[in-house]
Amino acid sequence: MLLDDVIDITLGALVGSPVGDNVSYEGTPGNPAQGHKPLQPSFPYLALPN
Repeated sequence: MLLDDVIDITLGALVGSPVGDNVSYEGTPGNPAQGHKPLQPSFPYLALPN
């Protein structure tokens, strides 16, 4: 999925347990400088450019 955190999934596969870095696609709540724009509901699904 587009919102999957590839780093968390890869590290979890390498060490054999769930790993999290507390970073998400949406960023930290209340901090507008972090995160990405919402994904589009139709193809190509990617967020609009900044």
